[in-house]
Amino acid sequence: MLTGLIFNNWHIKLGSLVLAFLFWFVLVSTVERINSFPNDIPIEVFNQPVQSEVVSITPSQVKIKIRASQNDLRLLKADNFNAYIDLSGLRPGTYELPVQVAPMERDIRVASVLPRLVTVVVDGVTNKTFVPSLVINGKAHPDYRYEEPKADLAQVRVEGPDSYVRMVASVEALIELSGEEKESKNFEAKLVPVTIAGKAVEEVEVTGKPPVVYLDIKSWVKEKSVPVELNKNNSNLTGKVEISPDSLTVKAVSSVLEQVESLSVEEFAEWELRRFGVLQRRVLVPEDVQISGSGVVDLRWVTGGR
Repeated sequence: MLTGLIFNNWHIKLGSLVLAFLFWFVLVSTVERINSFPNDIPIEVFNQPVQSEVVSITPSQVKIKIRASQNDLRLLKADNFNAYIDLSGLRPGTYELPVQVAPMERDIRVASVLPRLVTVVVDGVTNKTFVPSLVINGKAHPDYRYEEPKADLAQVRVEGPDSYVRMVASVEALIELSGEEKESKNFEAKLVPVTIAGKAVEEVEVTGKPPVVYLDIKSWVKEKSVPVELNKNNSNLTGKVEISPDSLTVKAVSSVLEQVESLSVEEFAEWELRRFGVLQRRVLVPEDVQISGSGVVDLRWVTGGR
């Protein structure tokens, strides 16, 4: 009998249950409740006084709770709200100011703002002028170097909050070399305001045309003295041979010169040297290496054979 009560007109009972669930779901989705908005809202500045600048706002964002339905909450974004502070009539200084949050949608109401007050530092705006100093960081390719840079360093202006402008001791016209430069060319310098300790002051703005610097980059040739040795094919001589001169000066770019430890002479026949006593032979010079003098040495037979 109990089974009959449950399953009697079961399709009507099931339909009633589904309708009740749908009614509950619609009711929950549309009824307004206080909900925490998931995104932080950035704070904007209204009515900033002339010749002043906001140095900092701490914190720079706020969290809010709003009165809205679940449906509305899912559709809202951070840019649906304006969070702002009003600086009307303020002079340079540090203030605790209330944050106002205005929703862009009429049906949404803000229930609370956290934090309610933020710390705001307002500073006066000032400027100073400088003639930049040229600074070149890094080097050209190891086989190249640049001559005296050529640049027209015109006056520039540093502007910003008074407390930060006072920190600026100079403006650098900065060029960064990558270590791969092999050609002469113009470089546009970056203007960087720095403290007396050389630290960049990022809170100020530099106005003025960045200087163009010409670097005349040329191949850098080095030289060194290296010993002259017998050819490896003459390593089994039956006597001693004197080489004159026994060292020569070679020139090359640094990366090539590092590989040159010695020079060898052209191969010769022992019988010929022993017969004549003295022979002249050319020194074998590696590619891309220059040698001082004629590159010819004297070979003198010093001791007899076995």
